[in-house]
Amino acid sequence: MPRHPRAALIFIVVAILSSCGSAQKLAAGQASYRSGEVMTVRFTGVPLDHVVGGPRYLELVNTGAPRTVIQTAYLQSDPEGLIQFRGVPAGQYEVHLRYMSAMNVVQARTTISIQGTAVQTPQAGPSSARTSPAPSAASPARQSAAASRSTPLPVNPPMGEYAVYQWNGPGGLAYQYRFSLVDAKRYRVRDNEWGEYTYSASSKRLTFVSGPLRGFGGLYYTTGRNADGPTIALNPRGTVTDLEERANGTYQFAFFRPGGVK
Repeated sequence: MPRHPRAALIFIVVAILSSCGSAQKLAAGQASYRSGEVMTVRFTGVPLDHVVGGPRYLELVNTGAPRTVIQTAYLQSDPEGLIQFRGVPAGQYEVHLRYMSAMNVVQARTTISIQGTAVQTPQAGPSSARTSPAPSAASPARQSAAASRSTPLPVNPPMGEYAVYQWNGPGGLAYQYRFSLVDAKRYRVRDNEWGEYTYSASSKRLTFVSGPLRGFGGLYYTTGRNADGPTIALNPRGTVTDLEERANGTYQFAFFRPGGVK
């Protein structure tokens, strides 16, 4: 056993990111769009969330002065897929692929031009409801995956599988395990660890009353700290209180994955 397991873990993560970064690609649907058109970007060869230690996302960067991230969109739980950006003003843009676990590294990029009447680059963040500022280390994801969806997010936690992450300091969000909401009363951790829970639609709170998550409290939400579409904040010590409190490092974040955790 190494004397410094944290250093060994960091080395392993860096090795994974370095080895898989070369195969991933971004490709714009078109090199140029007209103002008002929906922009599309296809991603291929991108390692999955649990491989890279957290959610993966695209950021749309206005390359004018000053350079500004005007939209972010989180990737589906697949190594390839299509992301849409809407309501983008005229200008020159780059699209960057980043990982929440290594936010300072651009894993892949592509360029897009929007033709039309140019507008001033926003200084205090985008005004459209479909945009958000880029994630930061203190607040890694302050928008939901709604930026790439045209349908409303569910008002209650959907049944299905969730990928669970926990904040790991400099390492970002680290994958922990997967669990499923099977029905209105039962849940399952991994493949065959069962338990029961209750849910209040008025407060959006879950209480895990038996099984491997017994004693955990949960809070369902779709916007706010670390939100990635339908999200459940989990507190091993009981009720989830303040999502924005920096002292909530013990919280875990469960992200809904419609296609299952792969």
